[in-house]
Amino acid sequence: MEHIFKSPNSNRKRIIFVILFSIGMLLFIGYEGQREQRILLEHYGEEQLLLVNQAILFSGARSDFSSLGPDWEPQMRKILSESAVSGSRYWILCREDSIVFLRNESLTKQYGTSDLSSYFSGEENSDFYRMFSEKKSFSTTVNRQGEGELLASVSQFTAGGTAYTLILCTKTSYIMSLNQMLAHQTYLMMAALLLSAVAIIVTLLFNGEITSAKETIHSLREELQKRTLQVTSLSEGQLTLFDQKQSDLYDKKQNHKETDRTRFRSALRGAGRREERKNREEGKYREARKIRRHRQYRLKFYLNTYHFIYINGRPGELHPHTWQMTAQAVNQKDGLILFNEVEQKIDAVLDRFQDKTLNEMEPFDVLNPTLENISEYFKNEFSAVLNQFGWQLIRFECSETPTRAYLIDQSDLLE
Repeated sequence: MEHIFKSPNSNRKRIIFVILFSIGMLLFIGYEGQREQRILLEHYGEEQLLLVNQAILFSGARSDFSSLGPDWEPQMRKILSESAVSGSRYWILCREDSIVFLRNESLTKQYGTSDLSSYFSGEENSDFYRMFSEKKSFSTTVNRQGEGELLASVSQFTAGGTAYTLILCTKTSYIMSLNQMLAHQTYLMMAALLLSAVAIIVTLLFNGEITSAKETIHSLREELQKRTLQVTSLSEGQLTLFDQKQSDLYDKKQNHKETDRTRFRSALRGAGRREERKNREEGKYREARKIRRHRQYRLKFYLNTYHFIYINGRPGELHPHTWQMTAQAVNQKDGLILFNEVEQKIDAVLDRFQDKTLNEMEPFDVLNPTLENISEYFKNEFSAVLNQFGWQLIRFECSETPTRAYLIDQSDLLE
């Protein structure tokens, strides 16, 4: 970097350097913003798809023990019309390819019997229809003229022998407005960019001048020492001139002093390098002890069940849930991690309860199946499976709805 300060065109080079650095930071901020937005939409899409599947479960369309009557579709439309909707979020129900419900009854009459492809038209929605034909449940973005970009969560199912599709749409601008942290992060990064630019400008402007001033002071100090020796010789009555020989002798002494200083600096550098190597080795040892604490894995599983809760000794109403269970664990063994074997073992535990009524299954035939009791039971089951593979469960989370969860943290047991 030294040539930047001493070249004839140093000012121009400093400006170019700052501009390039600022452009790089702005590009980085833009990339990070897009990445954060994509991650936010993915997480929101997962939660929104859970709401869609819960609405289908509440309607009884996926029940194994009840038959659907001819009034199922009107009841489903009534449930959707009573759900909380707004200009930014609404429901769509399709029978085969025809829209039978859209947002509310007035819009349903306007778009009734219209095809879904006519509602979400345009080449920009080709990915939506490709996923529609390949998957039963998914979340993706879709464009609607007059509304802009929407996040659509889609679930296809069969009720009474007829194919239906339930879609929950939310404007992406509304989702972004809910996440104020993203805006704050952008402001902080822009402030950091501004401070970095100011610091670089100050360094570039003054570093060259400071270096030049230090060299000038060093030269003046040596000249002052020579003049002081001359004055001292004259004051002691030695009227001889401070000839070239004496000057050479002084230079030789100065060279000896400089050699001694160089040796001393080399010895200091050697001691510093030894101390640095020692600190590096101690740091690697500490890092090796902590490395397992930082290498953690998170596994998610889903369980569809029914249950009712005893309140004051009386049974409540039977209702369904899609439970989301998240296990965070530490692998305490080295080598290849066989995730599929771990997941198969845990799926075997969950399959015993899948699509069943918990109150009829052990241990919940005698244990009240509250969120807390369910979480404690499956936490112990997951921990037993993970221990077989040399893993240690440190955190377990169980959600009965997208907005309600129970968390068990046992990270203090980690060695």
